[in-house]
Amino acid sequence: MLDIVWKAPYLKDFHGDCTVLYELRYQNGAGNRWRSIRTQHYKHRAAFNLSNGIFVKIRTLLKGSCTNEPQMWSDWIDTNYSAPVQGTVESQIQNFQCTYYNWKALQCVWKPGKLNDFSSNYELHYWHKGLPQNMSCSSYLRSDGKNTGCIFQSQDLEHYTDFFVCISGTSDSYLVRPSYFVFQLQDIVKPAPPKELSITTTNPNEIVLEWKLPEETIPLRCLKFEIRYKEQDNIWKDTSEVQQTMSIIRKSNTSHIFCARVRDKVNQFCADDGFWSEWSPEVCWEAPFEYKYVYIFGGCFTVLGACMTAGIFAVRTKR
Repeated sequence: MLDIVWKAPYLKDFHGDCTVLYELRYQNGAGNRWRSIRTQHYKHRAAFNLSNGIFVKIRTLLKGSCTNEPQMWSDWIDTNYSAPVQGTVESQIQNFQCTYYNWKALQCVWKPGKLNDFSSNYELHYWHKGLPQNMSCSSYLRSDGKNTGCIFQSQDLEHYTDFFVCISGTSDSYLVRPSYFVFQLQDIVKPAPPKELSITTTNPNEIVLEWKLPEETIPLRCLKFEIRYKEQDNIWKDTSEVQQTMSIIRKSNTSHIFCARVRDKVNQFCADDGFWSEWSPEVCWEAPFEYKYVYIFGGCFTVLGACMTAGIFAVRTKR
């Protein structure tokens, strides 16, 4: 948490009733998005990602009879801030990643820094605006006696707000540089794969795929699906993304085998990013007995017709 403070401008050339507002804009490191507020106060407290540079700018807005215009803006003034650095880069943790499994369970993992020794270990602290103070991880994942991950409690999570994480460390032989991260939970969701995929046909060349949502934690309106299928040539093909739990695919005329699987991801209406689920188990359809003979005889007649045509052409050419 950092305090941004400023002083009121000197308004000696303005007379009459005047309302003074300040427009403050700042970047807190979460996707480089600018945050903007308007206030009459001279201080604003906000949370920042201290691993990035912090940029702030502010301007004054005057409204009322003190101006000859409906409102008057000052020029922007700006400043920046960088947190003091301690420890070397080699002491920082590596490969940090958080995944929000099926919109209900958050897990973050990392690897020890390159200067890892027997005395070093790591602690994770986190905060979002729904918490009264920063919290410490209560359930660590461990490897070789060291903390290498954290499983969060569901009551400490909140969607559509910045989630701040700091991982610091201790060592008897060197200073560990802390690492800071900012993300939003809905942008790191990995859903469970769809279940109960089924394949039916409406005619010999049209395949109908249907499946069900894995659980009720993510509504259908927040999901998109990708289908991967193959026919008897055994080459996987991908379809365009769909928003429903059903899709119709037209297969080739000669194929009597069709296999498919499906996966899902949170769509752009509910998140800015996320992870694809694992693929559902592969399900296959095989043409009924009578269809196979249609394909076989059809193929034979095609070959026979081609041979007859070639023979007639050869005879005519010889004559």
